[in-house]
Amino acid sequence: MSSSVLSAAIAAVVAAAVGIVVPQFTSDAPATAANPLDEAALEARMAKLESQVSSAVERLDAATAALEAATVQRAEARAMAEKAEAAAAAQRATDDANIPETTADAEHAMTDAELSGLIGELLRADTGYEAEEALWAKIKAAGQLDAAIAQIEEMVGDDPQNADLQTDLGGAYLQKLFTVTEDPQKGVWAMKADSAFDAALKVNPQHWDARFSKATSLAFWPPIFGKQGEAIANYETLVQQQEASGATKPEYAQTYVFLGNLYELQGKTDKAKEIWNKGAGKFPGSAELKKKLAK
Repeated sequence: MSSSVLSAAIAAVVAAAVGIVVPQFTSDAPATAANPLDEAALEARMAKLESQVSSAVERLDAATAALEAATVQRAEARAMAEKAEAAAAAQRATDDANIPETTADAEHAMTDAELSGLIGELLRADTGYEAEEALWAKIKAAGQLDAAIAQIEEMVGDDPQNADLQTDLGGAYLQKLFTVTEDPQKGVWAMKADSAFDAALKVNPQHWDARFSKATSLAFWPPIFGKQGEAIANYETLVQQQEASGATKPEYAQTYVFLGNLYELQGKTDKAKEIWNKGAGKFPGSAELKKKLAK
């Protein structure tokens, strides 16, 4: 209970006592002989009120003492936490300083030729998703992500009508997005990636990787930007293009999975199941589509 509540309670008790006593001195009625029974009852009531006031004061004092003790404990805990963090920071700095420079250089050093070789592997058409991620991880570990992006940008500048290069550049921008923590910077790299995918689709509207990458990246934009509708439109276009081509590449199943997911997020569960069923009919071996339909 707060001190203000207890103070109010005390004031109410005192006021009640005064209300009992005062009328005896302000009444215009003729004086009458005191009734011993009334006096005894009044004294008993006054004693009870005094006891209540005393108890309230004791509770107030106890609450004040407890509050002061808690404040001291929080201050001590905060000081201990700050001291521990400072010690940990100092230890990290010492550990970093003790790493031999030759070891650090051996881990992260990468020549321009080696970086170009990794980029060449990244841009090969037959490089799978897992292999690409491993290559990007190696580039990031070497601190060469910005340099890799610059190389790909230069390649696109030399061949702007190459839809594959434009798509690869968009993917490189997404790799950069994954490394930043501030939302404004994330927005910058997300827009750069989307522009690169658009450039690829302008060259070749049938480019599957570009449209799938565009749709998937848009699907992960925060809902406040309203990009999910655009993502759905691109997935729908992709479904039409896939079915028109008659091709049944394994990765095409992902279009149905992700499109159904977006409809499900919108609360359109019947539409989502319709899409997943359509996909399962074309890709009966898709474990993801089977899992979606089993829910």
